[in-house]
Amino acid sequence: MAVPPSRPTDALLGERDRTIDCLRGIAILLVVLYHWLVRWTVPEFEHDVTAWRHVHSPVFLLGRYGVQIFFVISGFVIAMTLMRSASALEFAARRFARLFPALLLAASLTFAVSRLHDPFALGVGFRDYLLNLTFIGSMLGAELVDSAYWTLSVEVRFYAFAALCWFVLRERFWIGLIGFALLALAADMMEPRLGKLFLRDYNAFFLLGVALWQIRRGVGAGRGRVSAGFLVAMAVLAYGMTAGQFHEAGLPDWAPHAFVLGAMVLVVLALGGRLRLNSRWLAWVGLVSYSLYLLHQILGIHMIRALRLLDLPDVVVFPLTLATFLAASHLAFTFVERPGRRAIMALWRRTAAALPQMRRQPAE
Repeated sequence: MAVPPSRPTDALLGERDRTIDCLRGIAILLVVLYHWLVRWTVPEFEHDVTAWRHVHSPVFLLGRYGVQIFFVISGFVIAMTLMRSASALEFAARRFARLFPALLLAASLTFAVSRLHDPFALGVGFRDYLLNLTFIGSMLGAELVDSAYWTLSVEVRFYAFAALCWFVLRERFWIGLIGFALLALAADMMEPRLGKLFLRDYNAFFLLGVALWQIRRGVGAGRGRVSAGFLVAMAVLAYGMTAGQFHEAGLPDWAPHAFVLGAMVLVVLALGGRLRLNSRWLAWVGLVSYSLYLLHQILGIHMIRALRLLDLPDVVVFPLTLATFLAASHLAFTFVERPGRRAIMALWRRTAAALPQMRRQPAE
């Protein structure tokens, strides 16, 4: 079903899309499985930090590709949000309000715990902690408070590219996004670091999300299909040119590609309106997924280690840790993420309303 142009897209302004939340729930559970079961064990890490009683299957390595689902969702939602933002400043305020409150809480808690005990050898200092709050700490040379935060830098760069394209090209913004993706591939041939700067490895997923929004928004039959077609073609090209990143030691070469492509089929069917996901539990996990993503890795491993000291079996430790972090994420969403977003947007609205009046005042 096409999304009416007047439908609010911000979760605080209107009804949430349960299908999107279910996809977020699937994505975050995949990432949690990867981080808790195999990320901090040999051979992924130099030694076993988690101290699980059993060695878990390398198939859980595929959970790392849950972030690709998040990137497709971002392409979809950001295209939607840009079209509802009156200015680039409003769009920036919306994104800051969405990301910062939960990041401040999670980064502060993780930094405090890591300063007390750091089995991960992260070596994060106070300067690193402050730079992490900019969303692009890794680009500024900071150690990440939690290695999962690398995706924030990727997301923020996509926001910047998409906003530039929209506020310059408006309805033709998709042409600019394709241009950035081509620039990333060309730059990579000259200097790989430039390719990474322009999101060489992730443009395929963001572009797919934008294409799905073009389809869902019900753009006039011809133009909508043309723009979506070009975006999908560019996404396929970008994926093909960067396919080498999808490989895992201990798994057949085809396994990561099959997993990623299977996930993309699920996302296309869901965001394209052909498949409705309607699980209340999974949608709730998706609702708190951002807080869970920021909180779960380092703090979760600390809890797993503590429970293992009690010699509890793995089948008790994992669900107990998951339940604890789901509850913590719900609290973070309820008392920090959501009210923080409301407060920042209220401040933005007051500021935006005052700006025209300030401009009209004569200089003293």
